[in-house]
Amino acid sequence: TIKALQRAAEASKIEAANSVRLPDPRLGAGYLLGSPKGEGNRFDLSLTQEFDFPTVYAWKKRIARGESSIADFRLHAERKKILLEAAEICIDIIYYNALDLELYRNLGNARSIADAVQEKFDKGIAGQLDLNKAKLNLISATKAYQSNLVERQSSLLELARLNAGRAVELEVCEYEPTILPEDFEVWYKSVEENNPELQALKLERQQAEDAVKLAKAEWLPSFSVGYESEFINGTSLQGVAVGLRVPLWEKRGSVRTAKAKLTAAKSMEQSAFNTFYSQLKTAYNRALSLQKINREYITLLEGISGTDILKKALDKGEIDLIDYYTELSIWYDAYVETLASAR
Repeated sequence: TIKALQRAAEASKIEAANSVRLPDPRLGAGYLLGSPKGEGNRFDLSLTQEFDFPTVYAWKKRIARGESSIADFRLHAERKKILLEAAEICIDIIYYNALDLELYRNLGNARSIADAVQEKFDKGIAGQLDLNKAKLNLISATKAYQSNLVERQSSLLELARLNAGRAVELEVCEYEPTILPEDFEVWYKSVEENNPELQALKLERQQAEDAVKLAKAEWLPSFSVGYESEFINGTSLQGVAVGLRVPLWEKRGSVRTAKAKLTAAKSMEQSAFNTFYSQLKTAYNRALSLQKINREYITLLEGISGTDILKKALDKGEIDLIDYYTELSIWYDAYVETLASAR
């Protein structure tokens, strides 16, 4: 996709460069039969080249350079979108990796407990109710583990799709620390200045301003210079021809149209900047809240017995199955919420 976008950007640049070229020269020829006979036939030949006023070329070149810059900004913006999509998938995979570790450990514990209760049931020590609870817990643990594997595999396939079908292995289980800026406004200014979409819109507004000036400049007359010759009865006439084209009809309404496009470009720019600020402000406040929630969950987890400790307590008979499942449920709810807030 990025390669295709690069080719499209190059095509836009070539098109912009072609827009400032001179019009093609005109070659004309005529053969006129004389009447009455004896007057002789006439042969005409002309070659002319038309030129716009120098001011017109200056604005056209400026607009062409702007179009090339816009193509680069658009390419950069689309590339960032693709990389952002890949980054978000990687964030999901890390979440599934971390969850997989605990779910696998929980599955092992559930299988061990189910085997132990089954053995006690066979010996007549445990009742049917305890056996049913152990089997249900094993089924629940198996389902949770397998569901997480399916989600992880789906994310890996999505990542491979973005990587031209080549598989990507990602075994990371922890996120890098997220350091949020202390001053949102200062941080936002730097982000705004480096955002290619906003820069493209800003440049498009400048292009619209230049288009208004170009439209006004195109009301200036254009010139043509060329060579003309005429041959009749063995006589030849040759010389330079100069022409002047006055824009009376063709450019009518062009300035008004350009001003309307400028008004639209300004509105689009202002709307995009306002939306971008609002979205980032919302995301920043949400990130602050989630970071606080994440720290609270981490503190909570430190005060709750982990799965291994609960299993040991169950094996020693310090707690029964009901207490074990209750504590386990509390632990996993807190653990999943911790991972979710971090994601």
